Amino acid sequence: GVAAAPARPSRPARPAVAKPDAPSVPQALTPTGRAGAEAWKEAMAALKKSAPGVHGMLLQGRFAGCQGNLYRWESPMGMDFYVTALNSEAKRATVAAALTQAAGAECRFEAAMPGTEEAAGDDGEEALLESLGETFGKENLMIQEEPKA
Repeated sequence: GVAAAPARPSRPARPAVAKPDAPSVPQALTPTGRAGAEAWKEAMAALKKSAPGVHGMLLQGRFAGCQGNLYRWESPMGMDFYVTALNSEAKRATVAAALTQAAGAECRFEAAMPGTEEAAGDDGEEALLESLGETFGKENLMIQEEPKA
C-alpha cells in the first residue's frame, strides 16, 4: 500500500477585513438638506403631469446641477431655441414652482447653453457666501481671503 501523508494542523480562519469604500463625490444639497438631483427628479415627475410641454423640452437637455437654490439646465449644443423658450418668464416660473415643491424651499431655475457657466466674479462670490450663510448659518462659516495676484 501507499503510506498516507501526515495530517496538517488547520490554520485559524483569517478575520474578514472590510475594504474601504471608494471615496464618493458628495452631492450638492438643497437648503432643506435633500440632494439637488433628487429634487430635480421629483420636479420632473411633477412637470410630466402638470406641464408636459415644459417636461418635453427639459428632456431634450440635461440637469447641470444646483448651486444654493439655483437649478441649472443645459440644452444640447446648437439648440438655443430651448434655452430661449425655457427662460421665458412663464416657463421659468413653472419649473421653479415644481422645484420649490420638490426641494421644500424657494428655488430658482435657469436654462443655459453648454459651457456657459456664470463667471464667479465679486457678485458670484457674494451670492455664494450669502447662500452658504443661509444654509449653514453665518456663525458656522470661516472665510479666509487670499490676496489676488
